[in-house]
Amino acid sequence: MNVFFNMRPDEVTEKLNLVQEIQDALMRREGVLGMLLTLAEKADRQDYEEIDEETEALGISTEDVLRAETNALMDWRVLENPLTLRLAL
Repeated sequence: MNVFFNMRPDEVTEKLNLVQEIQDALMRREGVLGMLLTLAEKADRQDYEEIDEETEALGISTEDVLRAETNALMDWRVLENPLTLRLAL
């Protein structure tokens, strides 16, 4: 965040007037949102061996994460090229 705004991360979240739960997630990876953010970052790095702590705490499986990631990629592909959906049908 500090790279985009040329400010310390805590200054950015303060100026954006974010609720405390979101600030905690962004700044310290705390709470449910912090766990989801950490999980998303690990999935983005394809660090699937390291997501067990978050999936267990959130009550979801690695398969759930992979399925959600696959669905998101498929949705993005359709949004990027709506013709893809018509060709698939």
